[in-house]
Amino acid sequence: AWINWDFRELGWMRDGLSVWYLSEESGFSHLHVRGTAAGASERQITHGEFTVDAPRLSRDGKRFFVRASREQPGVVETYRVDATTGTMERLTRFDGLSEAVVSPDETRLAVLASAIARPNELYLQDAKPGAAARKVTDTLTPEFSAVRWTMPEILPIPSTHGAKPIYARVYKPADWSADRKWPAVAFVHGAGYLQNVHQGWSTYFREFMFH
Repeated sequence: AWINWDFRELGWMRDGLSVWYLSEESGFSHLHVRGTAAGASERQITHGEFTVDAPRLSRDGKRFFVRASREQPGVVETYRVDATTGTMERLTRFDGLSEAVVSPDETRLAVLASAIARPNELYLQDAKPGAAARKVTDTLTPEFSAVRWTMPEILPIPSTHGAKPIYARVYKPADWSADRKWPAVAFVHGAGYLQNVHQGWSTYFREFMFH
């Protein structure tokens, strides 16, 4: 078991009689609601083999805005979730790592988004599926942009501990070929949820530079 600081948010529903919270009871972090009265029932809102975090309840209490890795473990996007049915609408499409802040009137999103070889930049978009995102910042220096970064392949590796694969970033030299043997360096990180095999700019940027 891993006791950590993620996936532990909670708050009141608008009726003041029930609480929403994140739980890993299903094996993945998902949204739940439970009444506070004695014998009150508990209901799981989101479902699936992915994680949900950073929930924000809408002003009318009918929907949540959340981050989720629904498409792939290395891709985090913002979704809008119906608080009754659990139906999820994907609002952002950066296909990397992104984190959104909802405007006070809940019509727009301010998003920090990154790719494997591109640090976070700020974007603005409407809070609706399919909305185009407008890039607001451009912080890369000419020196950074001139580097020919070695881009990794993200590969699923069968696990001996379960049915699901373990994802890895594989960096190959420019002249790599399969007809010869190559030396390799394996970088392993096993700290609970913390992982470095995603499609965004790593918080462990030193490791990216090392690779």
